[in-house]
Amino acid sequence: MRKRFVCVLACGLLWFLVGCQAATPRQTAQQPTPTVSLEPTVPPTPRPAPSEEEVLETRERVLKGMTEEEIQSLTELVVQSNQWWEFKYLYDNIFGQLSDPQDLTWNYFHDTGEIQIGWAYDGSLDMEAICAQEGLTEREFYEKYGTGVVTDNECDADGFIALVEQAAAPVQDPDLKRDLQYIMEETRLAKETHEMEHANNLYKALHDLDYFLLRDWRTDLAPYVQDRSTISKFYDMLSVYHTGDAS
Repeated sequence: MRKRFVCVLACGLLWFLVGCQAATPRQTAQQPTPTVSLEPTVPPTPRPAPSEEEVLETRERVLKGMTEEEIQSLTELVVQSNQWWEFKYLYDNIFGQLSDPQDLTWNYFHDTGEIQIGWAYDGSLDMEAICAQEGLTEREFYEKYGTGVVTDNECDADGFIALVEQAAAPVQDPDLKRDLQYIMEETRLAKETHEMEHANNLYKALHDLDYFLLRDWRTDLAPYVQDRSTISKFYDMLSVYHTGDAS
């Protein structure tokens, strides 16, 4: 994913959406990025996607006892986080960037304020030729000829975890609490290990919470979206649909 990562913090609630400015490279980066397939990294289960009726019934069950304001705060957090990750997955190859544990994109998980998230360099330079001629590594090339790509980050991984914890506090359903705890744990593990799979799992859990619980992609989104292949994909990441499973 190399190397533009946009962090936004929405409505004062969000690590990933509104509040952080998009990174603007000072020059055009010329770095190829490996494409990463977003297949589930947890063992697949045979469970089909929940029907519209099942989504409505489950939503009513797991949100029972919460006020409208509490439900709205939780929904905004999940929806906007998912939308940010989804955009970066579809258009910015975010999981390709995070597949490199040394990628500067990981700075979003660690620091606030102005952070460096990549390198840019003059597109007229032939990086391979210069590296061969001067005996430089790619990193040394960037340090010598590149310009840092920086942005402002208002909330790091710990801050995002705190926001999810706050939104989860009024939740009474144990399965929904477990799903929100999973999101917090995957965020923590992503920060500590720099393993892309944890960020991947974080996104998939947010995706399912958004499109298959707090909203329903068929009624809330499908009428406004031409390509429904992404929003209709169910990763089966939620405990709320496995209540009573022997496992």
